[in-house]
Amino acid sequence: MARTPIFVKYLVCVKIVETLRVELHPIHCRLYDYLAQHTETLPSRKGTKKALRKNRILLNGKIASGAEFVHTNDEVIVLEEETIVKKVFPMLLQVCYEDEYLAIVVKPAGIPTSGNYYKTLLNALPHNLTQSAQADALPCPLPIHRLDRPTSGLILVAKTYSSRIELGKMLEQRAILKSYLAIAHGQLSGHGSLTSDINGKMAKSLYNCIHSFHTKRFGWATLLELCPVTGRTHQLRIHCARLGHPLFGDKTYADSVPTPKDKGLFLQAFKLSFAHPHTEEEIEIKLPPHNKFHWLQKN
Repeated sequence: MARTPIFVKYLVCVKIVETLRVELHPIHCRLYDYLAQHTETLPSRKGTKKALRKNRILLNGKIASGAEFVHTNDEVIVLEEETIVKKVFPMLLQVCYEDEYLAIVVKPAGIPTSGNYYKTLLNALPHNLTQSAQADALPCPLPIHRLDRPTSGLILVAKTYSSRIELGKMLEQRAILKSYLAIAHGQLSGHGSLTSDINGKMAKSLYNCIHSFHTKRFGWATLLELCPVTGRTHQLRIHCARLGHPLFGDKTYADSVPTPKDKGLFLQAFKLSFAHPHTEEEIEIKLPPHNKFHWLQKN
């Protein structure tokens, strides 16, 4: 049964979330480095770069690039990120965990996490989650990481500003463990790591072969558990393809091998484990394999 939507519609609302007054500071310190050391509202260096790129940082009342040098008594203002839900997408989501600070939901395959679309996970969150009663509640719950459009599975969502910051730091420190189930073409065994660069950046994935099986229509296949150590776009799909064992249903990196029609990508974010940033409770959420994984083993 659908919940009554808590959030109905949002307009762009930009407000100040943090003001810093530069105290006596060593010379030749650029704003970007100063923010990385002193701000409490930007979750990471990556978040700082993003805020600068989106013109959310003001230095003495002017939009900053981050390359400026800061001086004693300079005023630095961090503006709130624009959160726009043009219209709530009333799609029911599986909610695996929810409290006042965060939630864990299941993203269906074929739906983007966010973006300039109506049918996104972001726009569906208000229909499925209740607004936090905390003083620093976000106006709209925000996913703290993404899954590719064809990938299904668990996504961690922040409901307060402080949770967003802490979870962002945990992601950067690799304190949130994400595991995926996948089915790859061919026979594999054992476990190991894949470390080839992606777009010039170091990328590392861990794999563990659960078991191989033979299908009548598609030959040999292997059920894998995959763990991304880094977070590059399409990382797991690219690494498996480079290994010579592309994933079933991967239209981008496995177009030369037979694959089931209309079943999508055989990649599922099935497990999340981390320490709750506010209660320190150890949380582990695990999904059963998607039905299509069982279907393939019978075909």
